[in-house]
Amino acid sequence: MPDYTKQLEEIVRALSRPAIPAWLVAIISSILGFAAAVLLQFVQQWFKRERVRRVLYQDLEDLFSNVEAIMESREIEESQRWAWQRDQLKTHVAFKGEKYLRANEDVYMELSERPVADTVYAYFHDALDGLDSMFHSNWAIARQVFARAVYEDRLKRHCFRKFIGKKRADRLYNRCKAIHEESQRKLEAMGLDGKSP
Repeated sequence: MPDYTKQLEEIVRALSRPAIPAWLVAIISSILGFAAAVLLQFVQQWFKRERVRRVLYQDLEDLFSNVEAIMESREIEESQRWAWQRDQLKTHVAFKGEKYLRANEDVYMELSERPVADTVYAYFHDALDGLDSMFHSNWAIARQVFARAVYEDRLKRHCFRKFIGKKRADRLYNRCKAIHEESQRKLEAMGLDGKSP
């Protein structure tokens, strides 16, 4: 019969080594738990910001494009155009995205684009809330403010591409560039530099 004494002594020696102290296990577990909680919080906050940013960019593009299409439409006779435009604007422009942003103000405040977006929304509201006799001039200003923000990348071109698609974003950028350049030419013709905010 074989002698297993040596193997049994090694097993006893291995089992009699001191285990990792419980306090060390508790500290390591606490550190790992804290790190996981911080990482989870960061990831959740990032997803919330991306959702709010997506709503912002989609809403601004939708708002601008809808109003631009309504205002540029020449399908209606000149005498009836303003009444038709007013009805179309009331029907198709609702600021739904902005309402979502205001409902999620804590996350919206974290976006670097928020100040310029608030300015753009304010100009859109000036033009669209009343739909009075000043509408056309207010819309022209809102249009220029939006176009400049897009052209100068204060409303990020890569975010438009990410959230509305490359084709639509490029079309929007080209339209905003044309509006901005036209506005600059008019200001230069009047002897102004167009550098005001």
